[in-house]
Amino acid sequence: MGAYWYPWYGADGRHWREGYRGTPLLGEYDSADETVIRQQLSWASEYGLDFFAASWWGPDSYEDRVIRGSLLDALEGSDMRFCILYESPGLLGVENGAIGVDEPARRQRLTGDFAYLAQHVLGHPAYLQIEGRPVVFLYLTRIFAGDLTAALDEVRAVVREVTGVEPFLIGDEVYWQLPTSSRLSPFDGVTAYNMHTSVPGIDDGFADRVRSRYSIWADAARQQGVAFVPDVIPGFDDTEVRPQAAHPVIPRSPALFADQLREALVLASGPVRMVMITSWNEWHEDTSIEPSEAFGMEYLEVLRDLVREAKEVP
Repeated sequence: MGAYWYPWYGADGRHWREGYRGTPLLGEYDSADETVIRQQLSWASEYGLDFFAASWWGPDSYEDRVIRGSLLDALEGSDMRFCILYESPGLLGVENGAIGVDEPARRQRLTGDFAYLAQHVLGHPAYLQIEGRPVVFLYLTRIFAGDLTAALDEVRAVVREVTGVEPFLIGDEVYWQLPTSSRLSPFDGVTAYNMHTSVPGIDDGFADRVRSRYSIWADAARQQGVAFVPDVIPGFDDTEVRPQAAHPVIPRSPALFADQLREALVLASGPVRMVMITSWNEWHEDTSIEPSEAFGMEYLEVLRDLVREAKEVP
């Protein structure tokens, strides 16, 4: 069980000032505060999470410094693990709705970033591994265009050169389109960061719609020998951070979260059984399950109970 974790908040209002919904029990905290991270890790571990996928925005970015500094220090003595969520759109740039991985400068940036991660992050003892391979999530790969296989082969090569092993790459490919083998086979696993979409009425029967689409993707991934990593959200509301977009809201509730999580625990399949949660603390889009003033520990209690139940099933 993993959750996306955002190390971008600052004591000076960094990111908080952009707008968010709900109020964390920890208040408007500083992501670089090791005491805050230790509390987050403690809660996560106690209630059934195994790792955080940390949002990464490039070498020497604010997030990189938090990850390489406070997070690694806080992980000492913890059973929790971490891995990287590679923020593709922000790092590589989007043109006409696509990220063209054949463009030389973009390809060089991609491989350079992974060389940096291999040198500074992927070999850490607390880094999440599958079969000895460091796990990396790549955000929004479904808009990658060009020779995806060649681009990811280069990524694997630069990591192997530094660490001696290839990374386990999980692409954000799963969405409302139908899967194709050409989009599945380049990856070791596929997932959905968030199944919200800007369609009126998306909240009507959301969990059932997601289950139906996930079933199709799980079957396709199984045929390709690729891990299917379903994702669960408690709801979605970005009206505080981007009101002009007028995106439809999926009202959050522990019941909606539980409905999705039950199905995800069944559908996770392939070389590794893994379920992701969006998110631990993405407060901008109201997807956080981190303890809050409004819900307390409710989402974590749902997580704990359903994971415990799933582990008891033979």
